Formats: sequence, structure tokens, C-alpha cells
Amino acid sequence: MGRIIYTSRDVFIYDENKIESLDNDLSDRMQFKRGISMKRMSESNRWMRQGEIDLKSARDSLKSGNYEWVCFQAQQSAEKVVKSLLYQIGIKRTGHSVVGLLRSLEDERIYVESVMSCAQELDRHYIPSRYPDVYDEGIPHDYYNREIAERAIKCSKNILEWIKSKE
Repeated sequence: MGRIIYTSRDVFIYDENKIESLDNDLSDRMQFKRGISMKRMSESNRWMRQGEIDLKSARDSLKSGNYEWVCFQAQQSAEKVVKSLLYQIGIKRTGHSVVGLLRSLEDERIYVESVMSCAQELDRHYIPSRYPDVYDEGIPHDYYNREIAERAIKCSKNILEWIKSKE
């Protein structure tokens, strides 16, 4: 951990190993080249923790045969871990599309192509895995199987590992 720096608006950890920009209004007043707001880091950690729990829940649902729920939980996990990185770099982004969230990272010159196909796979499950009226007949459970669920877990895990490699 680095040296702690206090300002009138926030507390920053000065870390030699990470180069991050601060919130725009703060960076205009202060010319730190290194530092991560402890507040931002705390929020980032909260999103990461919940994303990890969502992935665990997806694995638990797989054991129960709730394949549609696995896919939704895997999508939720990926959404939350991507948001954790966005918070870490100072971007608060709403929305549920993993693809859209990753595109926000591209705007920050973070290469996302290696996980984009997984994001596309997971985004396909956001609504159809939960709502019967998406289908002409039956319920979401009728349209999901173990293979689809395992692929969703694998994609979510890939995105989680990719995010952790960026920290």
C-alpha cells in the first residue's frame, strides 16, 4: 500500500505501481499523476465482492439444475465486476449491458476485445432468462440446459479474471 494523502475532498492512496487519473473536477485543481481515491477504491471493492458472490450463486444454481437462473446470475456477475473497474478508474456508469460497460472502458483506452464475445453471450441472457412472455410458449426454464449454463459461467469467470488482471 502506498502513502496516504489527505485533501479537502477525499483521501488518496499514493501508489507507485498504478497510474490513474482522478475525478475530473478534482484533477483540474490538483495535478496528481498517481493515486486512487480511497472512496472510489471502496466502491470498486463492493462491486467486485458482489460480482464474485453472484458467480458463486451461479455455480450453486448449476448444481440445482436452475439453468436459466445460472445464466442470469452469470450475466449479473460480469456486469458488476466490469462496473468495479469503471469505479476504480473514476467512471460511474449505469446500465446493465456488459457490452456497453466494456465499451466505456474502450473510451479509456483499455483493450476489451478479448472478452467482448463473452460479454455478448452473457447479455443475451439478461431478459430471456427471467420472463416467460419472451417466449411464445413455455417458461425460460424450458429453453435453458446445462451446456448453455456452463458456457455462461465460463464467460463470467473469464471476464472476472480479465478485470482482476487490470487491477
